[in-house]
Amino acid sequence: MMNNVLTVDLEDMSHSRYENASQAKDDIDGPFLDYSTNQLLDVLDRYSAKATFFTLGVIAKKMPSLVKRIHDRGHEIASHGFYHKPVYALTPEDFRHDLVDSLTALQDATGQKVYGFRAPYWSVTNRSLWALDIIGECGLAYDSSISPVMSFLYGIKGAPRFMYKHSKGFWEIPPTTCAVLGKLVIVGGGFYLRALPYWFTRQVIRSLNKDRRFGLVYLHPHELVNQRSADVLSVGEYVILNFNKGSFRRKFTGLLGEFTFLPIKKMLDVS
Repeated sequence: MMNNVLTVDLEDMSHSRYENASQAKDDIDGPFLDYSTNQLLDVLDRYSAKATFFTLGVIAKKMPSLVKRIHDRGHEIASHGFYHKPVYALTPEDFRHDLVDSLTALQDATGQKVYGFRAPYWSVTNRSLWALDIIGECGLAYDSSISPVMSFLYGIKGAPRFMYKHSKGFWEIPPTTCAVLGKLVIVGGGFYLRALPYWFTRQVIRSLNKDRRFGLVYLHPHELVNQRSADVLSVGEYVILNFNKGSFRRKFTGLLGEFTFLPIKKMLDVS
């Protein structure tokens, strides 16, 4: 059976909001993040699935025992930056500090080297391609920050849809995509897993596996437990964060039951 990739963006609900994305968010709802992550870990254990947890440095600094617990249960810890700021909202110097600080916090929490990075909001775009040089200089084995689907938050038109290697020597792992009515859409994670019919997501991954390609599924812990933000949200942000959220657990566990999932590190066999 073909293996697929499972990734988790380990962040607080406040970090998932995009309208105040450039602000550093130190306040974390620790008890709820602990609860939702434990719920996720139990589900993954039930289905013998392992994941890459793209983890914020601020979470590792404030909740190192949570990060260590994820690692000790057989999952990979990778970087999601320190404060969940979009890369294109930072200067190259600020991004370097943010990334290095996150790597330090994660490695302090687990005692293990970190091999990968995912930018908040898939925010390596044409405005921030300079970030690839910094990622390479930090010695990472892979990145998962470039979406070939364009939106107001992310995307590089014409970017490769499948895994490829940058000139700096590290791999790029894009989100899974599919052409629908001539338009490329992301499949298998977050809002897209909630919005698209389960049968469609399953069929896309099956087709990829038939072609000997892996599908990438991603989620946030607050989606699994159907957490709703207590903040007053704009209509757009409310839809992106909450649309069809009650369907997420059913769809996610359906994928876990039908497919085999590994962390990126194991898929790439890096060490």
